[in-house]
Amino acid sequence: GGADVSGTLDLDTVAPTATSYSLVTDDGVSGSDQIGTDSTPELTFAFSEAIYGTNADVTVLDPTGDPVTPDSIAGFGTSTLTITVSTPLVEEGQYTVTLKGTATVTDLAGNALNGGVDEVRHFTYDSHGPVVTSYSLTEDRGASSSNQLTNDTTPVLTFVFDEAVFGTAADVTVTDPTGDPVT
Repeated sequence: GGADVSGTLDLDTVAPTATSYSLVTDDGVSGSDQIGTDSTPELTFAFSEAIYGTNADVTVLDPTGDPVTPDSIAGFGTSTLTITVSTPLVEEGQYTVTLKGTATVTDLAGNALNGGVDEVRHFTYDSHGPVVTSYSLTEDRGASSSNQLTNDTTPVLTFVFDEAVFGTAADVTVTDPTGDPVT
């Protein structure tokens, strides 16, 4: 006769998903805005389960659309993937990181990442502080309308920067001609 065979079959039809993404050295305004000054960034993805793939499944594009080759991609076979760029970045601006979800990054059962949709994330490399590009005195009452002289005791100054700036009134100091702070 025949032998009875029994076993257990695990059916996994749930696609793995990215549960978080971070720029390890995020020193932007919020600490989680994916903006950093480190020209050799490290990026970490966490997933709902272990993922499998190859380095070819990861692309990084600089702000001009040119490819950047990561120096290290580690973590396939786990639920955390770390991408490291050790060669200093040259272009400032927003970078795009793509993990191929089109059936190449999968879980152990072969389910494609995000159900077959690429995981696309961004980070920004910004290595310089903002620069004042112009300033003006709202009530310029001097001999010329642009000599920055006034007799207005409550003048309003307007500064224009080359990028968005963040801060509070405590970050601004106005001094009189002798160098003493004006309150």
